[in-house]
Amino acid sequence: MATLLHSTSQLRHDDALWVRWHSPDADHAPQVQCDAEMEVLLLGIRDALRADAALSCHHGSRRSESLRIVGCSGGDTFDDDDWAQVALLAQAADRRIPPASARLDDYDWTTTLLRLHMYEVLRLSIPDPQSNGRLIIALLFSKGRPTNGTASLLEKLRPLIDAHCRLWQQQQQLTARVAGFRMALDTIECAIVVIDRHGKIREANATAKTMIDEGDFLRRSDDTLVAADLADSIALQVSINDAVAGNGNDAAAARRMPIFSLRSARHDRPMIVTVVPCDEPTADENGPGAVVYALHPDAGHTGQLHAVCKLYGLSQVETRLALLIVGGTSLQNAAEALHIKEQTARSYLKQIFLKTDTRRQADLVRVVLRGMPPLRSTLPVEPITNR
Repeated sequence: MATLLHSTSQLRHDDALWVRWHSPDADHAPQVQCDAEMEVLLLGIRDALRADAALSCHHGSRRSESLRIVGCSGGDTFDDDDWAQVALLAQAADRRIPPASARLDDYDWTTTLLRLHMYEVLRLSIPDPQSNGRLIIALLFSKGRPTNGTASLLEKLRPLIDAHCRLWQQQQQLTARVAGFRMALDTIECAIVVIDRHGKIREANATAKTMIDEGDFLRRSDDTLVAADLADSIALQVSINDAVAGNGNDAAAARRMPIFSLRSARHDRPMIVTVVPCDEPTADENGPGAVVYALHPDAGHTGQLHAVCKLYGLSQVETRLALLIVGGTSLQNAAEALHIKEQTARSYLKQIFLKTDTRRQADLVRVVLRGMPPLRSTLPVEPITNR
């Protein structure tokens, strides 16, 4: 078996390495996500205490959660199964914290046989208040337990180790939270572009990136968001500059949410764009200043609208009729599209009104579109004509 975890004196600066291997001693195979900062800490501890190898793993509070290795150092001859064995030994570490006057024997020790050699394993457990789990560090000594002089050195290092681990845990939580928000934004069909206080593109969701790459309505000029049409681009830049400049201004009249349209030679219908200033000012010069929302005119919401109609118990024919009406089709044209008489379409429409608790087509459109995710903002909407 090829060794995927090895000496980390030369840190990994590439993407996180994910490896799974089979371990007969565990219900859930340990998960590997080596972190460069954690490996720096392990390398320093290993050198200071003259250990042969060091490993750090995260153990969650839930039994169903896989053990996660987050760093390793040393162990040039170890393979994946060896590291898995060390991780499982580290997982069994207790939460007892030795006092300042502790001897080495007072710490949590165990032994393990690796490569036909017996190792003494010192285990340190650091609670993780964010996940109610633990971060465990295991140090391996091939020449037996070190002298008690190492205990005093370990006691001096312990506050630094604990502080470093707590900061690392907080960073992991923030990273996971940011990843969750980005995933949520990427599932939205509306293009979302975050503009910083200098008017430059800071973040964009997947829909916005695709739209910018196509270049039909929006494009990227260096780090600036521009429109395909020159007049539209001027209106877009003015709206972005006004939104960024309005941050921190408490006067409601000075802060508006401009909405305007962008044209494209490839599409008959324009694209509607909204620029929203950030609610809270930030001291960071590169912080967010405004958010641009754009919905492609050809964006299909059929799947979502079908789901909304199904929630109201509409039949297939009623759903098709409702979608045509929501799309702006007259009842007569909708009847022709469905190959039914107009009087039959009116009968279906009455059933739709009854099921959706509406009385007219405008109310039906409002109810069905309510199933679409709205843009939440307390700012007044100000239409801008850029023709």
